[in-house]
Amino acid sequence: MPRRDPQHPTYEFTVPATIEAVPTARRRVVTLARRLGLALSDDLLDTIELLAGEIIANAVLYSGEACEVSVTRTSKSLRVEVTDTNLSLPVATKAEADDESGRGLLLVDALAGSWGAQPSPSGKTTWFEIMSPNSVDTQQTERLAFESTAAGNHHQAA
Repeated sequence: MPRRDPQHPTYEFTVPATIEAVPTARRRVVTLARRLGLALSDDLLDTIELLAGEIIANAVLYSGEACEVSVTRTSKSLRVEVTDTNLSLPVATKAEADDESGRGLLLVDALAGSWGAQPSPSGKTTWFEIMSPNSVDTQQTERLAFESTAAGNHHQAA
C-alpha cells in the first residue's frame, strides 16, 4: 500500500514469518521499485532484489516473526527498509570459506550506496539505498560546476 507523501512516495507490505516467503517478497520489492519510476537499469534492479532478499531473510530468520518492508523513492535514491522485532542490530561479519551463510550483510555493504540499522520501538529497522543513475550524474555535474566556478572558470550559458 502506498504511503501518502508526494515528496517521498512509499509502498509498504508485510512478509510472513517463513523463509519460503522471502523470494516472493524480494520480487515484490523490485515490482514496487519499478512502480516508483526511478530510472533503474536491469543490473540495479537485480542488485535491489539481491539486497532486499538478504535483509528480509535476516529479519525472518533472526526475529522468527513477520516483518514490515517499505520501499521509498527519494529525490536521489531508492530506499528499502525492513523492520522486525529482533532488538539486536545486525553486524557484518566475515564468514569462513565453508560456511553456507553469513555473507548477506557483506553483500549489502559492498553493493548498496549506503546502508544501516537503527533501533525501533519494537525492534529494529535495517535499510539500504541504491542511488539513481540520474542523480549520480546530476551530483557529478553540480560538483564539477562548483569546482569550476570556485577555480574562477566562469561560463555563461549560450
